[in-house]
Amino acid sequence: MTCFYCLWPGGRARRDLLETACQSQPILREGWLNIVSSREPNKRRKVFARLTPIVMAFYDQEPPSVKEAGENTSAKPTRIRPRDAVRLRDLSQLLGRAEGRDHTRLVNTKCDSWEMYCESPEECREWFHAIEKRLKHFRLARRSTVRRSKDESADLDETTPRESDGCLRGLAKLLPCTVSSGAQEDSFSRRVSDEFQPYRGDREGGLSGFADMERVGQVSDPDLQEVQAAHWSEQAVTYLRHNKGISAELAPDFSLTLRFGAPDGLKRLLWPLAVGRPPNLDDANRFYANVLASAFGGSVPTELHDPTPTFCQGIQGLDEAPPLDCVVKHMALLTDAGVIALRRLLWTKQLTSHIEFAPFLPNLFATLLVFFNEAEVMWLVDPILQDAERDMCEAEKAQNPRMILTRQMLNKQAKLLVREGKRRVNAGEAFAHLEHLGLDMHAVAAELLQDGLAHALPFRALCRLVGSFLCEGSEVILRFALALLKLQTPALLACGSATEARERLQNLGSGLGESPEIIDSMTKAAFSMTLSQRFGKQSSVWGSDFLSPLDANHIFCRPRLFEPRGKCPDEVWEAVWSWVPKGCRILDPCLIYSPLLHGTSLHTCLELAQKNADCPMFFFIYTTTGHILGGYSPQMWMKTHTYMKLADLIRPPEDAFVFRRDQQENAVEVFVWSGQNELLLHASEASGLIFGGDQVALSIGPCLGRGETRPSKSFNSPVLLKSNHEEDSSGDFEVATFEVFALV
Repeated sequence: MTCFYCLWPGGRARRDLLETACQSQPILREGWLNIVSSREPNKRRKVFARLTPIVMAFYDQEPPSVKEAGENTSAKPTRIRPRDAVRLRDLSQLLGRAEGRDHTRLVNTKCDSWEMYCESPEECREWFHAIEKRLKHFRLARRSTVRRSKDESADLDETTPRESDGCLRGLAKLLPCTVSSGAQEDSFSRRVSDEFQPYRGDREGGLSGFADMERVGQVSDPDLQEVQAAHWSEQAVTYLRHNKGISAELAPDFSLTLRFGAPDGLKRLLWPLAVGRPPNLDDANRFYANVLASAFGGSVPTELHDPTPTFCQGIQGLDEAPPLDCVVKHMALLTDAGVIALRRLLWTKQLTSHIEFAPFLPNLFATLLVFFNEAEVMWLVDPILQDAERDMCEAEKAQNPRMILTRQMLNKQAKLLVREGKRRVNAGEAFAHLEHLGLDMHAVAAELLQDGLAHALPFRALCRLVGSFLCEGSEVILRFALALLKLQTPALLACGSATEARERLQNLGSGLGESPEIIDSMTKAAFSMTLSQRFGKQSSVWGSDFLSPLDANHIFCRPRLFEPRGKCPDEVWEAVWSWVPKGCRILDPCLIYSPLLHGTSLHTCLELAQKNADCPMFFFIYTTTGHILGGYSPQMWMKTHTYMKLADLIRPPEDAFVFRRDQQENAVEVFVWSGQNELLLHASEASGLIFGGDQVALSIGPCLGRGETRPSKSFNSPVLLKSNHEEDSSGDFEVATFEVFALV
């Protein structure tokens, strides 16, 4: 049934629209094609399409052109009513730009849709660009810029969408020809908009300077940007830009709308609001400057390398210190500067918090860096981690935590995924088949969840997950995991062995692509599930060997350095600092002597050392051949006639060690105190500086120009000056420079 001549306001608006299509408007493009409309989703009709500056109309037969109508001298010119039409100013989505699309799709603000199929992809793209070119006139201005006569404008605007909405909603269940506004009815945009006008701004901008534009473009679908922009109105965007936060009343609507994504051009506005921090670059810069000072002191590193903290150590199923590119799947989307920023963010969080386990954090940082600068990323993540640390204190918390920060939390969430997944309405068939093949489903769940599905999802699907995660927390990851398993059930059922199933699970998201249909279907599946189990009710007993505790040997730490910071490279500081006793790692190295700053004088060196007599020390010797040798002592250099008595030391000698880094090798070798003698250190202006006994481990002569190293029983150390053949190593060397640091 069709109510072209219905007396209701909604019917009158539709009749006026069809009359407008019949008026003499310039023709921008026309031709025969096939359409499938939302009113008749199961029928594909061949129609004659005509694009004018105002309307896209579809006819059952070819109508006369404007020129033909003008040449008709009859009293009643021939006029053919179109089967259907849509005003361009009412379009909320225009899809079909992506390569390989065989149709162009139009969607208006009432969720009516028209899919236009052409004879060739080239013709489809031509239609798309013709409509897009005209549509820009409506998106770049608040009002339509089309010139109309006074009577035409009054006729077109006689019944506005706002006037007809009430009638349409009332008739939605009575008349089949009326279309409810559906998903947009209770959205955030509807709540704050008098009239839903689609967002007209930039869809694909908003990338940061850390994003590799070419690679990000390869994983982006323009149609996805268009679909996501359709959920946000002009008034909603204006409202958010002029408000510093989301009120409690509007928060649920904002969260629901954000589930269906945000175009890149709006992420810098919407994602900060999702975590409760309005976008403010000045506040972010001030905050991050303080964090950097707390982490690194006055010398922020500009070059960082593996190993980098990835917050995944301490369990059997994950490597202790994996390379960062093995942890962050989409790191290739970042420039070299972006990778350095990612490493710096991870080190900053390692040095300024008590967090030990957060395997989703590296991928969260990396995803945000595509759209935000370094300071803004830390500004966004900080409140999430604060909330998550508070959740750690509530062991019996009923709902999922803000973010997984302990192995126990991941253990419980994996159990919850298994129990929910086994329900028939979720992914019960897939879980039953995998168990039949002999897979440990708790280990499968833990491995899937540990990095927030980053290893399984394409980048744009991961962005959809991250947007909701910022607003709703770790339950979003659980829901997307269930949805992914449900969507991939046919592929999992096709696996005939445990090995084949494991390979499929490792690439669970492969083939999903970046299309809006797939990402929207996964989102709808994720949030349509009802979770019957509670997080707090899950047992704390380890569910599988994957999550069983493992003593971590690698300690991620580095000192705060202040100017003058000396010549020691960051990677050497990082390697030796983990060997410093935990109680002394809270101290900061302070350069107290360097020949370049204080002159080449052993007397001056010992005088400056005397002023810091109670401090532990580091000393570094840089040879003319490029080697770095040195040691850590719980006692500062002091003038003595012989070796210091160990009983007189403030701290135990067991903390002492010597180290070396070869010119050609980046690895630092450390040799700790052996306890085989009591010969730790001796200093005098006559004999120089001596470290270790029963042959010195390291010594520098009184002139500070030459040094010596021998196999020493104090540290069970070999000759520290390494050569191509260890047995031919010479123990004498020339000193390029020498530095002493006090830990204060």
